[in-house]
Amino acid sequence: MARNYPEFFAICKAAGVDYKEVVSEFTSGRTDSLRSLNDGEYHELFIHVRKWQQTKRPDAVAPGDKQRKKLIALAGKMNWGNNTVEIVGRLNNWSQENYGVELNQLDVNTLNKVLWVMENKIYKDYLNKV
Repeated sequence: MARNYPEFFAICKAAGVDYKEVVSEFTSGRTDSLRSLNDGEYHELFIHVRKWQQTKRPDAVAPGDKQRKKLIALAGKMNWGNNTVEIVGRLNNWSQENYGVELNQLDVNTLNKVLWVMENKIYKDYLNKV
């Protein structure tokens, strides 16, 4: 396994600990340098430190995120832009014209309605024209 020092430092910083203290504690004071650890020690320490990373919980996802992603995908299929930024811009304009707010401001119930309209009206009309 290649040593990934930047990731190690980022995890320590996010956890609010000094990496030198972590290394020193791990080696029982023998060293505070990551480079002086052999590969096995580094790997073992890295596994230990990775446990400090918080995993993204499903409830941390914004409400309506799935609907927004599906709207972006449908708009992409209809060539509303060449990249995601253009597509989201067009969706925001469309959303403001039809619903008075940008895409990210729509609540989940409205997003469900918007998605239904997009799938069953706009996308079907697009397919019929193609």
